[in-house]
Amino acid sequence: MKRGDFKIETYETIINALRKLDFTEYESRIYLALLKQSPLNGNMIANLSGVPGAKVYSCLKKMVEKEFISIVYGEGRSNTRVMYTPVPYRKIIDRYSTDFLENLTLLKTELKNVQNHPINNLVVKELYQITDYEIAIDTVRKFIQKSKTSIYLCGWNEIVSILYEDLKEAQLRNVKIVSLMFDEPSESFDWKNSIHFDLDIVRERHKREFNIVVDEEKVGNCQFDQTNTYAVFTSNLAVVHTTLNYIRHDIYINRLIDDLNEEAINKYGKDLRKLLDI
Repeated sequence: MKRGDFKIETYETIINALRKLDFTEYESRIYLALLKQSPLNGNMIANLSGVPGAKVYSCLKKMVEKEFISIVYGEGRSNTRVMYTPVPYRKIIDRYSTDFLENLTLLKTELKNVQNHPINNLVVKELYQITDYEIAIDTVRKFIQKSKTSIYLCGWNEIVSILYEDLKEAQLRNVKIVSLMFDEPSESFDWKNSIHFDLDIVRERHKREFNIVVDEEKVGNCQFDQTNTYAVFTSNLAVVHTTLNYIRHDIYINRLIDDLNEEAINKYGKDLRKLLDI
């Protein structure tokens, strides 16, 4: 069916509507032509629809596969001439209506599942990466100032001395503080503190290191240097618990070595090389 049989606006509206139902432009024209008159053969369809003859037969084949049209046989001596007739439009509309409603039902269920699974199983937590020395120090200070129940930390006196007053105020709020120092502190601590055994390998491995866990909810892992600082702060519980256990285990080992001083040296050597060489 050519445009001349319809107002241009109506024709284009119908074509666009059919294209939303998986019809192509040419298939839409052929279907409208067959609705107007059928059965028709390929040449007659080309003339009536305005679809180029070279494209008609490939379109007809696809339309049969999509069940938009049907093949009928007629005319000629043995009634074997191939002709085409449209599948009733109500049947096509009903088919797409059913498919559309089924898809909507499926999407309502499955998209809800997709949305709910991340919410239930993936906990997105804050994570900050800081490379500025002063900002990193200030972030640690704010962690301490907002602490409510506990603080576990390990680090060097250079950094801990900067945080000392904030730690004292936290202790006055009855916040539990446990620390492990990699060198001698310049202040006297009223909380539980351990000093790491002093070896070259320890100084090298823990150089510039500072870790803090606050309320068992937030953690800061830092490498402090005035010109080259790298720090990560997060409330991801996997990182929190790993850092907390790291600090605790380091304290355990230092206590054992301190309590079993001679036995530890006899077993692992004066520099504990047999213990630390892993």
